[in-house]
Amino acid sequence: MIAVPNPGPNQALVYERRGERDKALKSYNHAARLDPKYKPAVDGLARMRGAGAS
Repeated sequence: MIAVPNPGPNQALVYERRGERDKALKSYNHAARLDPKYKPAVDGLARMRGAGAS
């Protein structure tokens, strides 16, 4: 099986930097559901939640 990169955290980071919190959270959550141990997604969710996003 060929490993396919998960674009979720990259897309979420773009949303996060643009101030689109809902879209960022949705993308980070999607990436974390695909792989709960994927550090960029886990870190992004932690950062967003720490910034007051729910």
